[in-house]
Amino acid sequence: MPAPALEKKIADALTKPIASDALQTLIAEVEAAVATATATAEQVAKEALDVTASPDAKLAFERVMEADFTGKRLRVCIPRLHARLNEVLDAEAVQRWLNEYGPLQLQRDALAERFREDYARLANEMASLLASVAAMDEAVHNLNAAAPPSRGVSYHLDHVDAASIGEKVQLPALQPGARAIWPPPRRVDPSYFAPIVSNIGSPGGDWWKQAQQRQQALLERAEREAATR
Repeated sequence: MPAPALEKKIADALTKPIASDALQTLIAEVEAAVATATATAEQVAKEALDVTASPDAKLAFERVMEADFTGKRLRVCIPRLHARLNEVLDAEAVQRWLNEYGPLQLQRDALAERFREDYARLANEMASLLASVAAMDEAVHNLNAAAPPSRGVSYHLDHVDAASIGEKVQLPALQPGARAIWPPPRRVDPSYFAPIVSNIGSPGGDWWKQAQQRQQALLERAEREAATR
């Protein structure tokens, strides 16, 4: 029969809290006990068939059954122990993750709050700076364009944003769907949407007849001029 102490350890492992390393040690112990019981059962069965070694057939049969039962009783515990080990390993992994989750969540929340505050402030400061630079560069451009001929390019003022950084920078708003902090909305020239007025009247639906009449008139004129020559 399996050792009562080993069976108790198995029962406790399946029903009570246990660490994964202790459970792995127990599985190895059970597997070793199964190997021993299997070898013992083979030896007992061999001896039971020898009438000289086991003259009492009933006793020999009981010994064979007991040895075989011991191995089987322990063997069926191994899959359950492995399943229990998977549960324990998963629970330990979850606990390790939770141990990191809590402190990291606090750090993340603090940094997110700092990001919201600092980004809004810095982005608006940068947008204000870029707007001032754009206005200054426009004034410089206009001044350079108005320079008299005696004041050539060598006298022109350099633009502040010579690398056109302001055209490349994008500062989105933190709120989804909100207007970007930079670049500002482009100003629309109303003249782009003014209707185009043409001095040429519409040819109308019978334009092809008018074209034929003009062509015929040109031919008749050419014939009259030829006849008078």
